[in-house]
Amino acid sequence: MGHASKAPRTAKLLILLTCASVLLSVPAITVAVTIATPPNDASIRTPCTKLVRKGEAKSLGCFHDGARSRYILNASESASKTTMTRDACFSFCRGNGRRTKYAGVEDAWQCFCGDSVSPAPQTPPEWCAGPGHQFTSCNKTCASPSSPPQMCCCTGNSSETCGATGILELYDVSSVSYEQVPIDTPYCNSSLDFDDRIDDLLSRMTQEEKITCMSTKTLCALPRLGVITQQWAEALHGLRYSCGTDVQGASGRLVCATSFPHAQLLAASFNRSLWSAVGDAISTEARAFHNLWVTGKSSTVRYALSFWAPDVNLCRDPRWGRCLEVPSECPMLTSEYAIRYVGSMQQKDASDTYNKVLCNTKHWSAYDVESGATNDGTGDKYNRMSFNAIVPTRDLIETYWPQFRAASRGAGLAGTMCSYNAV
Repeated sequence: MGHASKAPRTAKLLILLTCASVLLSVPAITVAVTIATPPNDASIRTPCTKLVRKGEAKSLGCFHDGARSRYILNASESASKTTMTRDACFSFCRGNGRRTKYAGVEDAWQCFCGDSVSPAPQTPPEWCAGPGHQFTSCNKTCASPSSPPQMCCCTGNSSETCGATGILELYDVSSVSYEQVPIDTPYCNSSLDFDDRIDDLLSRMTQEEKITCMSTKTLCALPRLGVITQQWAEALHGLRYSCGTDVQGASGRLVCATSFPHAQLLAASFNRSLWSAVGDAISTEARAFHNLWVTGKSSTVRYALSFWAPDVNLCRDPRWGRCLEVPSECPMLTSEYAIRYVGSMQQKDASDTYNKVLCNTKHWSAYDVESGATNDGTGDKYNRMSFNAIVPTRDLIETYWPQFRAASRGAGLAGTMCSYNAV
């Protein structure tokens, strides 16, 4: 697709947020850990690189799998992807710290890895479908004329099969390896202007890819363009990550994020420098976790650079149940809190080019109802998905909107999460 016209600012903001892995994940910011060369495997953790496969996989045929593939493969790892291909499965089993001997695809979208095959696995008849076995529950019909109609085509490639329901296609992948090769395109050139880089990236994306990247459910991942999956996370009073282990030692070390006091307690200190210090610490840890993941030193997927934080709704009624996570009932105090918190989280690097992380305030707007019922609890029930907040325009302007405006104008807020309720 060519450069028919410059992308509108709203589209650029969406691309910036969903493809932040390419535009923000740069070695210019090195906090807590040192940026190192990523492992030479198929982790696809480095933006603006693509994987080149070396060696070939050897097909070992199809096998009845019963209930689970581990009965056949003694699988130590497994994955499920909506864009599954054989190569995606091979890279999963031979990369990201894994070096298993076997890889198997099943049911159109499943991948299993292992180092041994169970004794005497049952081999199905020709076409991997015997009498009484019409494996069609994956609702896929492969486009390849050589593919049996009973087999499922891969969700990421309709021209090849990825097993079937209860049928595993098994491969010996011991000779397969992957090499990360840099992608030389304008959007990967960090010396260029953001607008020019985004325009170049948009010009290379298909319409389907653009639609996919506008959804927060299916986060933007474009391996062919070197755009890694961008993760969103919560950071209201620390990174909302479960503790995990890194992979630097034989046993690994336990790595946990710091949990600070919740927003209501922090705001009650009336200490602006404290709010800035907490935001700075949280964003530093975010970069540290991201660096561990990029360099293959973390066994847990915790690498977000975009966060749903802070929550700047107002605590107008304690029955809401979420007052603990918001600063206060006061628009002015909440605005001051948002400016310091967002400003310290999103601070720029030494070159004043890259943000440390991106913040997205929540929830826009007038959100302080989870569930309830009319007529003092005896009437029709409602919840946050169906509730219609009828708020006078003056109250919106004077009460519910100032803190969002303050974060945007005073701290360069990257984005905001929509409210669940109608307004």
